[in-house]
This record gives sequence, C-alpha cells and structure tokens, in this order.
Amino acid sequence: MTVLVRRLAFVLPAALLAIGACLAGLAAAEGSTTGPVVSLSETTVSTGDRIMVTINGFKAHTVTISVCGNDARRGSGDCNMVKSKGVRIDPAVSPTVTKFGVSEPPYGCPCLVRVSSINGDEVAVVPITLLGHPVEPVVSPPKVDGPFVAVAIKARPAPRGSFGWTRANLGGPFRYEVTVTVRNLTTEPLNLARVSGFVSRSTNENISLPLTDPGEIGVGQTWKQTVSVTLPAPSFGKLVWHVTVSGAGPTVAADATTQHRPILLIVILMLLIIDIGLLLMRFAIRRRIAREATLAEASNIDGAIDTTASDDDDANLAHPELVSLST
Repeated sequence: MTVLVRRLAFVLPAALLAIGACLAGLAAAEGSTTGPVVSLSETTVSTGDRIMVTINGFKAHTVTISVCGNDARRGSGDCNMVKSKGVRIDPAVSPTVTKFGVSEPPYGCPCLVRVSSINGDEVAVVPITLLGHPVEPVVSPPKVDGPFVAVAIKARPAPRGSFGWTRANLGGPFRYEVTVTVRNLTTEPLNLARVSGFVSRSTNENISLPLTDPGEIGVGQTWKQTVSVTLPAPSFGKLVWHVTVSGAGPTVAADATTQHRPILLIVILMLLIIDIGLLLMRFAIRRRIAREATLAEASNIDGAIDTTASDDDDANLAHPELVSLST
C-alpha cells in the first residue's frame, strides 16, 4: 500500500498542474418559451358562433374559457365570466379539445379568448377579431409594486464522461449546467426583459453566465434557457449562482447554492498523510533501535575494561614479592 501511495504522490502533482492549466469554458443554448398553449378553429368570429378550442400544457386539472375585451389587461375583470365555460383537463388525454360559444365581452376590443386555471397562476390567450364589436382604447391596470416576473435558477453538475468526473474529483475544472426560468406574471406580453447572471465562489472571483435576453414573453408563458459553465481549477467549496431580470418592472433576482467536495483528492491526501505518518513512525523506531544498540555497545566496552582491571589486581595479589622487589 505504501508503494502505491508513493506512486500516486509522484503522479498527482503533475496531473494537478495539467488540470490547473485549463481555462473556464462557457456554452449557451438558445432560450425557449414554454407554458400553456391554446388554439382556436376560427379567429374571426361573431357573437354566438361556436368554435373548437384546443388546450395543451396546463398543469391544473380545471380551467376556465372566457371571451375578454380590453386585451384582458386587467385579467378576468375584462372578461365575460357569466358566459365562461369550465373545462376539466384529463392528464391522460393531451391535448384537450372542447366546443365553446363566443359571447360578447363587457369591454371593447382588442378582444381575445382567455383560458386560465382557477387560481390564475396559469394563463393562455388567443387574439380574435370579434365582428360587430366596438374597438376602444386599451385601459392599463393600476400600477402595482409587485414583481412582473418570477425568476428561478438551478445548477447541476454535468461532467462529461468518466474523465470529467475524475478530473472534477481531483479538484480540476468542473462543468455545470445552469437553467434559468422567467415567468410572465402580468396580463400583457413582456418585451423588455434583460437577463444577466454570474457564479461566485469567493468575494473576489465572479464568472459571468452566457445568458441571452428572452425577447417577448407572452401572457402566462415561461422563458427558459440552459447554459454550460466550466469552472477552472481548483474547484471545491461553496458556489453561489445569481441571476437578475431587469427592464420588466421592478428588478427581480434569484440565487442558488451548490457545494463541491473533490472526494478523490481528499482520499489521496489522506493516504499521503497516513504514509507520511508511517514513515515518521518507522524513522523513530529505527532511531530508538540504533540508540539502544549504541548504549549496549558502550556497556560491553565498559564491562570489558572492568574485567581487565580485575584480572590485573588478582595477579598482583598472587605474587606479592614482585611488588616488594620493584619497590
């Protein structure tokens, strides 16, 4: 295991240097508008005509069909709700087709057929030409302080293949797919919305998202765009994704947070720490053994000297005359 860790320790720095040389990559796909859709068999009609209404894309189980004047700028208040029609949406049958009788709206044209959910969170409209009905100036709704759009942002990891995952888990460049949605909350189309966003992983580093402007967002419609962002190495820690929509009423912002931990890099570093600990332990043991051997050798030398001195004393005691003669 120690040999394997040492090999990894040799290869890892070179790999990280190569990874660190990579730059951030950005890619964008064209945005698209989604949401409930309604179509009519006839768009030039008279009061009392019966037309076929095709309904698709609603999540609600029940919707209301009505004829509206004033371009339905004030919502259902501009519609003939007395002669509206409720329709049940069967999720198993798509689209839903129903017959609807055209009635006279309470206000002048521009006129349209409006289909909405019960709570009004899903709306789709189709302009019509109502023969014989007067055309009047459009009256806008009272100004409100609330937002005109609902904004959301979502980011998910999207490395390409096993190499991408391995590179990301070593702390290298990490690819994300970021989806931004903007939903029109008003009763008229929005044309001036401007979308911008960035991702931040520190107070000093922001990477812009390659978002485009949505163009026209119809009543009850949702604009969505998915872009690809590759964050340069080192990629770890918390990421804050931010999007702002301006130009369509009050500025609206949304945030999302993701967290990335390079698991493979963490495991390798742990193995390196363990290996270094084992090397230090082995070094300490070797030093202790060498020190004990040195002490044992010194003790053997001292013992040998003491034995020699003792033999000399015994020899002098055995021949005392030699001592006196020498004196």
